[in-house]
Amino acid sequence: MKRLIVSFILMVMVSIGAMASSPTDSVSRGNVNVVIGGQENEADVERAFKDNVPRDKSVAGMPHFAIVGKNKRFYLGIGANFKASGSFDFGDDMPSSIDFVPSAITPSTPGNGAQTSFSAQASSIYLNFIAMPDNPNKTGLFFAGYFRGENYGFKMQHFYIKYRGLKFGYTHSAFTDNDAVPFTIDEQGASGQVSFKTVNLMWTQPLGKGFSATLGLDAPSIDMAGDSATFVSVNQRVPAIPLWVQYSNDVAHVRLSGMMRVLQYRDMIAQCNRNLMGWGAQLTASCRPLPRLSIYAGAVYGQGIGNYVQDSSGWQLDVVGDSDDLSQAYALPIWSCHAGLEWNISEKLQANLLYSRVNCLYDNRMSVSDAAYKSGQYATANLLYKVTNFVKLGVEYNWGSRQSYGRQIDHANRVQCLFSVEI
Repeated sequence: MKRLIVSFILMVMVSIGAMASSPTDSVSRGNVNVVIGGQENEADVERAFKDNVPRDKSVAGMPHFAIVGKNKRFYLGIGANFKASGSFDFGDDMPSSIDFVPSAITPSTPGNGAQTSFSAQASSIYLNFIAMPDNPNKTGLFFAGYFRGENYGFKMQHFYIKYRGLKFGYTHSAFTDNDAVPFTIDEQGASGQVSFKTVNLMWTQPLGKGFSATLGLDAPSIDMAGDSATFVSVNQRVPAIPLWVQYSNDVAHVRLSGMMRVLQYRDMIAQCNRNLMGWGAQLTASCRPLPRLSIYAGAVYGQGIGNYVQDSSGWQLDVVGDSDDLSQAYALPIWSCHAGLEWNISEKLQANLLYSRVNCLYDNRMSVSDAAYKSGQYATANLLYKVTNFVKLGVEYNWGSRQSYGRQIDHANRVQCLFSVEI
């Protein structure tokens, strides 16, 4: 432990020294400098770290500086990303200063039609560790945490272990495809994207000629409202099963994903448990038709997958009640889509555009209040500038709308800026 602490202090000192002494881009983003151990291994270290990083544009996981163990027994990178944002909101109220969530928009009260806020809660600390990198039994461990708890309390963001084709831990479900969305300063991003973190196990297998497949198990969960007199949620027994098949090459990828989950609740009138089948199908893709231009798109439809779609997550929309038979409940159908562009104007300047939509498909048999979330739209545009390989600036405009089941529509707008430093 003492050696690890000393090594971390040395890495931070070397990092600060490199930032202070180098006004030019001597190290490109993602490249790794070995500060302790054999420097001739830098390319191998970078490849190993990159393979171990989560596919998540909001996570900095590629450390600029690394330690190589004796005889290359391990690679260790410890890094931090200071991410500060300032935002100006106008229109209806958006509760979070870092997540722009259309489903959370509420009507503004008199005198509160605008707000300025600042936050550094998205700042993170991460560890990227590879054991036995030259061995067939190579094992990777990745940990990242940020300060999104109450009063900047530290919370886990990702924590998993990888062994060959297996990955186990707390991270995104295999039903999530983060390669199909552009970067946003807004921490949530596309409202209609499937993005759900849980404890899960997934196995990925290359199939050859650019094809690969993944099969996963997600910890069972349910997000539903209940009436203690008619039906209530119960402890879930059956893990959800996500899977996908993907084709990818140097300029594009296309992924077809599926999801099956058993949703259990208690019928309080019949005094028995009942099961509902939740399922989802998703198509996502990205391509680079021009060297500096990338296109992203995705669409999903399913029943009982409300907690997996970003804008409907947390609103108790996996299962809803039946107005004709109060003891019965139904898996709510939902569809969503998103499309975006990424334009690398120069080596330092990047622009991103994104639009997304979510629709909850209620019908007359379902008991729904007028205030319930029915649909939402999201649009964003940003401009990012890389000052150095460690410092990034950005500005972004977000727009969102929320429609309730009673047809009330609320709108919110946000202009925000980003100051990010990675070491």
